[in-house]
Amino acid sequence: MARDGIGLFQHKNKPRNKRYWCFAYKDAQGVWREKSTGKLDKKEAWDEKQKFLDQLEAGSLPTDMAKWTLKKAIDDYNAYREVTASRKTAQCERGYLRTVLKVWDGNRVLNTLQPLDLERYQVTRRATVQARTVNLELKTVRQLLKRANLWQRFAGRYKELKLPPRKPVKVLTPDQARQLWLKAHDKPRWQVAFYCCVLAHSTGLRPIEIRHIRLGDVTLNDAPYLRVGRSKTEAGLRTIPLNNGAVWALTWLIARAKSLGASDLEHFILPCNHSRRTRDYDPLKGCKGYDPTIPQGSWRGAWDALRTAAGLKNYWFYHARHSFITGLALTRTPQSISMSLVGHRSQLVHEIYKHIPQDPQREAVLASEAYGQLFTVTPA
Repeated sequence: MARDGIGLFQHKNKPRNKRYWCFAYKDAQGVWREKSTGKLDKKEAWDEKQKFLDQLEAGSLPTDMAKWTLKKAIDDYNAYREVTASRKTAQCERGYLRTVLKVWDGNRVLNTLQPLDLERYQVTRRATVQARTVNLELKTVRQLLKRANLWQRFAGRYKELKLPPRKPVKVLTPDQARQLWLKAHDKPRWQVAFYCCVLAHSTGLRPIEIRHIRLGDVTLNDAPYLRVGRSKTEAGLRTIPLNNGAVWALTWLIARAKSLGASDLEHFILPCNHSRRTRDYDPLKGCKGYDPTIPQGSWRGAWDALRTAAGLKNYWFYHARHSFITGLALTRTPQSISMSLVGHRSQLVHEIYKHIPQDPQREAVLASEAYGQLFTVTPA
């Protein structure tokens, strides 16, 4: 091989049209390796070499994972997320990546993916699902590509699909709450969803916090309170004093849990129903009965049916948290106390949950009218 003075060489035993300039380098483990620039022109080869060495020094070169098939990379990613993410997050990501495998060939090598593939994926999936779903699926793909140090080739071109504007949040009125109760009273299978809604409306609890309430977390004495042991953030781990609505809901949920076998303080007040586990990938598929050592996964189906029957199709379960925070604002609760009750750290985020109706705003403006008159000049 012939070498020049800048560390480039060619293999003379190859045909002239394939004598690409090559160079030697030390990898991260200190082992000398050879790499072809894929260029016949020496100046282009020099630029390619410098680009490669800069990436090597910055640690942004594709890893060995870039040579894996898509299916192998997804299996490895799922195993990693199983121990680093929450159960629900890992479950959602597995679902997104199963969809990715249906659109893309699982035997495709990661390094062959190009920005155009992501754009075609957006077009294909947007024909059947909402833009938010497509964005979430590709967000998981992005994490996959980052693990292989491949995302830099997509970062300058990829754009998430534009989401439609959010619909206004509905704050529950007393008449609507009564309608929910009447419908839930007629259908016992909807009552768990109803009492969970009452609890969220009375305490501002998130769904994940309600699902993971244990018998030992609840104290129903002269000064009832609830200890939140599982939450979305560390700020969400808090103790909440309970009002009458929360006590009513928890009393019913605890009585139901005990009737289904919950007795230990570590048992959940929403026991898991194994008969509803029908996914093929679920290791507990085929089990029967209720298990108080595992929390119920969701009440979404019952809630969707209940709110539709009550004429509240656009009232989502999470709106109960908005209603609780709005109620605190209307009673002029100090914001620091309000944020501690719902587990918020950011005042900006907390403001998103407040939905003050027009009448209190108008009253506030009229009340300030007297102060405004101090600056009113009466014509002579």
